Amino acid sequence: MKGKQVVRQPDAQFSSKKLGGPSLIVEVAWTQSPKNLQKLAHDYILGTNEEVRTVIGVDVNTSRGKGARVSVWRPVYDKDKNAVGVGCDSTEIRSKDGVKNPDPKAGLRLTLEDFAYDRNPGQYPFLNSTNVFIPLDDLVSMLEESEEAQEDFKAEQPRRTSG
Repeated sequence: MKGKQVVRQPDAQFSSKKLGGPSLIVEVAWTQSPKNLQKLAHDYILGTNEEVRTVIGVDVNTSRGKGARVSVWRPVYDKDKNAVGVGCDSTEIRSKDGVKNPDPKAGLRLTLEDFAYDRNPGQYPFLNSTNVFIPLDDLVSMLEESEEAQEDFKAEQPRRTSG
């Protein structure tokens, strides 16, 4: 019996002409639980045999307060380069009380490897040492703009009435 194929619609993705699918995926959780984001990340990475190399999850579930967190999941390999799981780096953007993370070094850290497609070992060895960093202040600004857009969208929706 063959299992059913799951089709997902990520909020954003990065791919290139050489890829059959994305290497990096972004999911924003407005209503999902953090555990759902974690499961999605595992499914994306391990379910594609690590063709998806990186999943960025932004948890802004407003039902739990004003907190927000960005998490980055990547495959974890054993000494033989076999994927044995998925690791996560997580950074609080804002506490549930709405207080911005005070750490001046906080932000979203990626490397070019996160965007890369599967290739021969040793090809482009510099990718892991080339960093992309988005400071926390920029993440907070993007979050606030997104929240405003979300509120505007909700306000424009017609109200449902029962009848």
